[in-house]
Amino acid sequence: MDLKRIVLVMAMVSCFLLGSVASADADLIAAYTFDETSGIMAADAVRGVAGEAILEGFDGSPWVDGVIGGGVDLDGVNDWMSAVNPIAQGATAMSFSGWVKADSRPIWSSIVKNWGGAQAGQYHFGLQAGDGDLSDFLFNTSGDVSNVREGSPFELDTWTHVAFTFDGSTHKLFKNGAVVAEAAYSGALNYPANQGDDGVVGFGVKTNDDGLAPDPGAPGFWDGAYDDFGFWSTALTDAEVQTIYTNGLEGISIVPEPTSFGLAMFGLVMLLRLRRRQ
Repeated sequence: MDLKRIVLVMAMVSCFLLGSVASADADLIAAYTFDETSGIMAADAVRGVAGEAILEGFDGSPWVDGVIGGGVDLDGVNDWMSAVNPIAQGATAMSFSGWVKADSRPIWSSIVKNWGGAQAGQYHFGLQAGDGDLSDFLFNTSGDVSNVREGSPFELDTWTHVAFTFDGSTHKLFKNGAVVAEAAYSGALNYPANQGDDGVVGFGVKTNDDGLAPDPGAPGFWDGAYDDFGFWSTALTDAEVQTIYTNGLEGISIVPEPTSFGLAMFGLVMLLRLRRRQ
């Protein structure tokens, strides 16, 4: 292949990849980097004040080093967070991605859940009771439940990237950028009945049916740390999940860093020009 064709192919690939980036960015509906160093609120970079997560039960400062910038540490006893659920009532597609570190595996440990004590909700993402493996439940308006789970105990004391997606026909579970489980599933996802049209997402907790406090029966407090949480209104592709695992929320991009990619393109163009002069 001559240099002109190489340049053309690289340009075409970059356009395709940038199109994927634009899609992932456009469908991002909530993002928490947890880069705060003080206070009791975690900012939502997409929705602003409307999406802020409130920290509850923390003694002392919860802010710690994360995978990318800062993170937040929960004690597994009574620390939890809540925010307005970014996923729409009746959603038929969604995605979640985040970095977590588990210090232990309390029963039904919660990562993010829109789920009540007695009333099922849209999603129930965390560690399964028993084996303590990564697991997600979805619940649709017909009363059908989907559960995808990894099947082996979740790693302790290490940062792990986790995600799940739902595209209206398939429910997928990811760990460190790779699919670890999937199942056929369809239907619309609704909030717990008591939450009406004002859904709540609990971080590190399963709330009660109203979404106002931890479920007194099985709150599933998370013991460990969080970083870079993102919610999407569509199902991310496998490649996009892999990219977020590699680059983080703030660099949602499936092309090389602009500097390296730009230098490569510049070098090829210069070689082509030199060849023409010979």
